[in-house]
Amino acid sequence: MASPGDLTDERKAAKGVVDEFNVTWADKLGYQVQLVGWEDTVSIWGRPQESINRDLEKCELFIGMMWKKWGTPPSKSGPHTSGFEEEFRLTFERRASTGKPDMSLFFKAIPDDMLQDPGAELRKVLDFRAEIIADKSILFQSFSNIRELEQLVRRKISAYVQALYNDDEKVDSDASIKGNLSAASHSVSEQKAVGRLLWKQESDFLADLIERDDQSFTVPEEVARLRLISHGLAHSNNDMDPIGPHDANIIFAARRALTLSGREASSLLDAGLSRIEQQNAPLWHWLFSLPASDIEERLVVESLAGRTDNIKSGALRVMMLGNFTIDCLSWNARDRIIDSWLSKDTAAAVKKAALSYLSHMGREEDIPQLRREYDKGDHSTVRSAAEAILCISMRQGKSTAVEALLDLQFDVASEFILASVTDALSIATEDQLVQAAAYRTSNVRMAALNELVNRKSTRIELYEHLLDDSSSDVRYSALTALEQTGRVFALAEAKAIIIKPKSNAFSLGWSGADSAAEDHWKTYRSNAYSKLSVSELLDAYEADGPLEHQAYIALAKKYKGGVPFDIRKDLEDSFAVRTESMLEAFENKYGGLASDLVGRTRQLSEYTRKGFFRSALDVLCEFGEPQDLALVRRAVDGKFADAGQAEIDFLKRFGDWSDIPRVAAIADRQTSFLVSMSGVRVRTLKAAGKTIVRLAGNRIEEMLGLLIAPSVLEYVIAELPMTKLRNVSDDTLIPILLNGVDSLRRTASVRVVQSLTKQRLSKLLDAYIGTAGMRYYNTIFWLDLGVSAHSVEQRGRIAGSALANAT
Repeated sequence: MASPGDLTDERKAAKGVVDEFNVTWADKLGYQVQLVGWEDTVSIWGRPQESINRDLEKCELFIGMMWKKWGTPPSKSGPHTSGFEEEFRLTFERRASTGKPDMSLFFKAIPDDMLQDPGAELRKVLDFRAEIIADKSILFQSFSNIRELEQLVRRKISAYVQALYNDDEKVDSDASIKGNLSAASHSVSEQKAVGRLLWKQESDFLADLIERDDQSFTVPEEVARLRLISHGLAHSNNDMDPIGPHDANIIFAARRALTLSGREASSLLDAGLSRIEQQNAPLWHWLFSLPASDIEERLVVESLAGRTDNIKSGALRVMMLGNFTIDCLSWNARDRIIDSWLSKDTAAAVKKAALSYLSHMGREEDIPQLRREYDKGDHSTVRSAAEAILCISMRQGKSTAVEALLDLQFDVASEFILASVTDALSIATEDQLVQAAAYRTSNVRMAALNELVNRKSTRIELYEHLLDDSSSDVRYSALTALEQTGRVFALAEAKAIIIKPKSNAFSLGWSGADSAAEDHWKTYRSNAYSKLSVSELLDAYEADGPLEHQAYIALAKKYKGGVPFDIRKDLEDSFAVRTESMLEAFENKYGGLASDLVGRTRQLSEYTRKGFFRSALDVLCEFGEPQDLALVRRAVDGKFADAGQAEIDFLKRFGDWSDIPRVAAIADRQTSFLVSMSGVRVRTLKAAGKTIVRLAGNRIEEMLGLLIAPSVLEYVIAELPMTKLRNVSDDTLIPILLNGVDSLRRTASVRVVQSLTKQRLSKLLDAYIGTAGMRYYNTIFWLDLGVSAHSVEQRGRIAGSALANAT
């Protein structure tokens, strides 16, 4: 037994366990255990450590214990800084070359207050522990008191002696081993060599395979386990990737029937970490099988010393999802960990994962290191570094965030970051807002300009300058800001400001206006019409051509769909009568002088009607009453014009159960390529999810059984309160978890993990794995979290983070 001198009581306790074992089991098993330590070394001439080292050469089992002391150097000169270190290094080298002895390490828990300022001795202990974790050659265990240590020593000695006893019994009872490998010719020493190379659980499994006759067959989990064992033995010259997701899931499904070694469990953890982006290899069972106190440390070490970059990135992703800290190794390790993550030799993917982690969990003292990464200007990490700095600054306060934002000048793409920037700018000084209005990113310029407008700032020169901005959003806001100061723009002038030619890379030089500018122009013109009197609007309506409907809609809004126009009647016939009337008036007004124009206009009559219909329906949905429900339903069902969020909002206010398929159909149609590119799709789907949940009331299970498109059902499930999701039966949930659409399965799985009890999740996981036919690994990935996490809070935090990041 090796340890520094601060564990005297623990060494006495270990000796007591050995004495107890010898009294109880020595005669029965035929083995006597002798515990040797530095107390038993005979004092002779020469270096004392030499005597201890000679005893080490004879030992079969090495037990090392450490607490808060590292120990004193064993000699005036030499490579080792303590007697314990020399004993450990020599034993480890002997084990590497000969397979002997068996080695165990026990670390006594360190009080939290000592970790704040550990000093030189304890720092060495903590660094040694980190080294052991990174090397993965020796498993260690922790204890808090003498009783826990006694249990650890008792189990270790008992297991070791029992293994020796079983090996002797096996050799005595079966001198020949069957199998194609002719294992019968192996000597006893060769059998023990296998035991040294492999963990006992692994060698037992292989011995069982070797003993089978030609009529025995392997099952899938046995084939997968062979690959798993080979992965544990891999070296740098071999392929380092973990076993694939299929084999990992096969072993996971059979986990209760298998007795795996610690090395196999570690390899399965590697597989889960390496596939976390795909979420198709079980992870949480193997992670949370570790002692709770060791999980953070293991993840940090994997992020630094994982076999592959995917494992390192996966560890960082888990640390971010679970809010795990990096302050578990030693008090001064934080800087070194971050430096390692961001070193020039670190792969870009790992750097980005580290920067994402620091965005969530970084602290003010990390900013200098992040700034160095930002200043490198590496295109693969510069934005991530800036976002990390900005997120940390936001946690320090809004004023700090504004200063960081103005200092960085980076491309803000994340909606979360932009929302935080907009919030921070609310406390910025006016001079800072002027600076932000010149930011390189248009959405930051927009946020600054809007804040200036909200404050009714009269920065006229700035607003005039922004009328030529590259972004139509900024130009439109600058235009309205100038109008607030009393500036008046004619419609033609405003249109020329809002709509500017935009080059099209696919059109060989042709230029056109962007759709956002067109939308801003429609809004501007609508607002301008709303300021006109009724008589002015009637004149405008008479002057408008048959393709224009702004004056009509402005009048309808003023009268909320009533006089002078009956939009309900126009909607009933899809504007057929009104459109024909307008065309006749246009023809009568211009006659033969415009016959060609009238003819072309008539060819566009359906387009004209749809434009009027869509705008009028928006008005009705905004101001309509319950008695308009039938008309809105007919409009949606008739599909004369594409329905959208306006109809969904109306049906949410006045609809009932029968409108659920209607709402789902509206949202499902919002999946075209152009719509999905604009962001309208997501807003409509979210509105549809909320509406369907409200219309379903307490009939949630029945609603989930309706034929709702997966893209819509995903958002319905996302909006379901946990209390209602708990009342849904497994028979209803499992078909959803078997759906072929990946994003629906992921959302449903995460929401189920957030909502159900651990006991029910365990039954659901077993039922899902036992389902005949196709199963999906990402569903198993998340159900495993629900079953394996140490607490409801922990799984809720991880699941919630995953859902937020996905959306």
